[in-house]
Amino acid sequence: MNAKITTFFLLVNSLYFFGQCTVTVSNTADSGPGSFRQAILTANACAANQSPVINFSIAANSSITCLSNLPSLNHNNLTIDGTTAPGFSYPNNMVTFIWPNIDDCIQLDGGNNNQIKGLAFTNYFNGSGDASIRVNGGNNLLVSQCRAYMQDKNLVRVQGGTNVKVDFCTVHDFWYNNGDSQRAFEVNSGSLTHLSNCTITNVARKVVEFNNSASGVGANGKIAIYNNTFTQVGYGDSSVCAPTPCGMNKGEHVISSYTNHTAVFSIRNNTLNGSFSKFIELVNTNGTPANRDSIYNNVINNCRGQHTIYIESSSGNNYGGLILKDNTCQGNGMNTYNVDQVIEIGGWANNYNNAKVESNIIKDYHGRGIMFRFTDNTQILNNQIYNCSKDQGIELNNNCDNVSIQGNFIGTNSMMAQGLSYFTSSAIQFNECNNCLIGGDATLGQGNVVVATNGRKGIEVSSGSTGTTVIRGNKINTDGITTLSMSNEPGIHIMGTTAVIGGDSAIYANIVSGGQNGTGIRTETAGATIQGNYVGCQVGGNPIAMVNLATGIRLDANTALVGSSTQSANANKIGYCQKAILNTGQNNEWGRNQFWGNTANEVIDNSGGANGNIQPPSVLSVALPFIVSGTANPGARVELYYFNQAVPCQGYLFIGSTTALGNGNWTYNAPTPITQSLAVLQVVGQNASEFSCYPINSFPTPLFPPIAAFGLSADSICAGNCISLNDLSTNNPNNWQWTANGGTLSGQSNPSASVCFNSPGTYVITLNVANQDGNDSESATVVVLPTGGTTTQQVSICDGESYTVGNNVYTTGGVYTDAFFTVFGCDSTIITELTVNSNTQSTIFDTICDGDSVQFAGAIYTQPGVYADTSTNQWGCELITTLNLAVENCSGASLIETLIHHISVYPLPSRGVVFAKIANVMKGRPWVIEDITGRPVMSGRFSAELNELDMRGQAAGQYLLRVEGFGGTKAILLQ
Repeated sequence: MNAKITTFFLLVNSLYFFGQCTVTVSNTADSGPGSFRQAILTANACAANQSPVINFSIAANSSITCLSNLPSLNHNNLTIDGTTAPGFSYPNNMVTFIWPNIDDCIQLDGGNNNQIKGLAFTNYFNGSGDASIRVNGGNNLLVSQCRAYMQDKNLVRVQGGTNVKVDFCTVHDFWYNNGDSQRAFEVNSGSLTHLSNCTITNVARKVVEFNNSASGVGANGKIAIYNNTFTQVGYGDSSVCAPTPCGMNKGEHVISSYTNHTAVFSIRNNTLNGSFSKFIELVNTNGTPANRDSIYNNVINNCRGQHTIYIESSSGNNYGGLILKDNTCQGNGMNTYNVDQVIEIGGWANNYNNAKVESNIIKDYHGRGIMFRFTDNTQILNNQIYNCSKDQGIELNNNCDNVSIQGNFIGTNSMMAQGLSYFTSSAIQFNECNNCLIGGDATLGQGNVVVATNGRKGIEVSSGSTGTTVIRGNKINTDGITTLSMSNEPGIHIMGTTAVIGGDSAIYANIVSGGQNGTGIRTETAGATIQGNYVGCQVGGNPIAMVNLATGIRLDANTALVGSSTQSANANKIGYCQKAILNTGQNNEWGRNQFWGNTANEVIDNSGGANGNIQPPSVLSVALPFIVSGTANPGARVELYYFNQAVPCQGYLFIGSTTALGNGNWTYNAPTPITQSLAVLQVVGQNASEFSCYPINSFPTPLFPPIAAFGLSADSICAGNCISLNDLSTNNPNNWQWTANGGTLSGQSNPSASVCFNSPGTYVITLNVANQDGNDSESATVVVLPTGGTTTQQVSICDGESYTVGNNVYTTGGVYTDAFFTVFGCDSTIITELTVNSNTQSTIFDTICDGDSVQFAGAIYTQPGVYADTSTNQWGCELITTLNLAVENCSGASLIETLIHHISVYPLPSRGVVFAKIANVMKGRPWVIEDITGRPVMSGRFSAELNELDMRGQAAGQYLLRVEGFGGTKAILLQ
């Protein structure tokens, strides 16, 4: 054994640094001088203040066979460096440890800040050992550029110790001939905090597994799994076992956690290429809305496990706080491997809370897209789910509450392409979702595009749901212009909960289409409100398809409101269906809706005694252009519409309503002339009737009342002068009347007149005109100037603004004199003393750690970016304060590097009193506040976690807070 122990002494600024203890492996023997076994013993024996390094002088293609368990490592600051072997090349040319029939290859029982790099491991499936590298204790181990292959268990197993990191490693060909290899990485206690940049290929059953008390690192307990590539994992090697790898139909999982953890997972930027297992299974993690588990930017191809991503809180526990975003989940094609659901989130006895599933793409699966169970206060946002050939796109089961589904494309993609919906059930189905929301403000992109498979429903709310379901702003079976699905099932089908479909604004309108035997909206529960929707027609009134729905709206329960009794903005537009409304219930009211080109003889159908068998009212006479009379039920509200005789009886435009007298007679006086045929219906209580129509084939000559207008010879004169007036009215007025209070008129009953003013001031001139069809008026304002004089005014504006005096526009400060002259020779002088005040800007540069926050302008920010606040300065001008916020990953930084980022300073900006919230370890530390020149202006010591800094004696501007012994600064802004 060649052992070289070198001690270095280095004095820098009078500080002593410990030395390095170097050991070299010079042969491949199991034991004895120059062996790796002896190198471990020598390294463990190095002085406590030394840093052992085990190097290799044997060729990189050498192998070392371990005949018995190696000694455990327990020294601090130890490095095992396989990259020193001559000819080293990762991952193919490395010193390889063969460890058959022993417990583990390399074990660490203690020691902090250690590294193992550049080694390969295998046992060729001989023995039942647990791991190539087993960690039983110690802190801060880094395993990098290592490789493990042809063994049945872990490259790294963590049984204790904290903050184990695995980076740039390779694992491949972990399988038995029976396909029962266990896993590549395992954590049973302690913490593996980073698994990154690794390549993992052909691993059976399990890949990464966290059990028992596995924990994360830092205040937020993070475990980060990122930038890894998993290929053909979750089953055995197909070259060994055929046709299905090693007889396995399903593996278990690629990444999983079990039991109760103190960890929060961040799984990002990974790629999976083929698996029979779940890709991610997280059970009972420690995520919260303030410190979420996160799964984002993963690309998942051909995952054929029972689920692709599975999140669960088990019986007796209440978990939540997951964000699942920007992942691409692509199966290997429809009607192939059976996947229950691509994404499943749920609890059991307690509900899962506060999950957000956002901007994911799910396609080409034989499986359901997203399923929730026992999940509350959760959002499904901006996802695309298409080319999936099993069950629903989205399904909510088992007592879900307050779930929002917004901005998704279900059964189509973001281009709203046809032919992408293959669900075997409804596109969206609520089996039990209470007080849930589908859609929202369409102008904000909150509405969903939902395309049903032929013979399936778009949105289905079953009888198990309670509360109120709100459905608004969606496009169902259409892109708003053409039909995307010819399904003959309802676009929206409500069988449970009270439903609000649409709303009181155009931003909430659903647009619904479907097949020629289909139904747009169907309700089977009482109390539905259906308002502002477009059923069978585009927003502009054109048909979505010439052959459209059999029924626009079907009411199979009671007390629904379709449209409004008072607000035309709440009207539904139902067009180009066969029947617009089919009613089988009682006390169902419809009002002010628009019916466009529906083709059935009964556009509204109350057959079978529905709505108390209320009959439509009658029109008995029309006295054009304004008066309509008829009969109805006593006290009924009678609604009048325009009717197009080219289609069956229906009202396409509501024009007004009236109330029938006690004897049933009613009269309607139109505010404008009636110009088309009429359709009428009545509402008795809440029971609305069908239409009756009254054709009108001739109309009187339309009326043309005058439209008043006139011209002035001048709109500004000197006192003692006159203005000429000239009528410019249209539609042939034959009567004129001029008025001008304060002036003397001449010819006030003629088309042309004049008016004279003797006193300075502002005056109004009015012309009233009339003819046989009506009257109108128009007014104008004139200014009468004094004959002379000087006026001085003081004016303040802000930088960038202007002030106008006469024809002159001023933008800079100064004293300006403006003289005014008229054709009559009068003049006046205005002296303007103009002050231009400055707008002010300031910028704050701040840095926080990932997971922390900063308060700025009354808001809390956690993400990097540039944030601006606009207020006013002491002159009333614009004050723009900009926060340039950086967010750093502090998990690998030293305490000194990160603590300064954990100081919160607020408010920003401040008017004098500033609060500094610090980490507990900084109590008692001296601090100093410097101005932008570096001059100290205040100092003191932190006495508590929240400290008040009174800067009311300091001038407005930017300052820096510096803490002795900690790098960096925190910005303070006074205004």
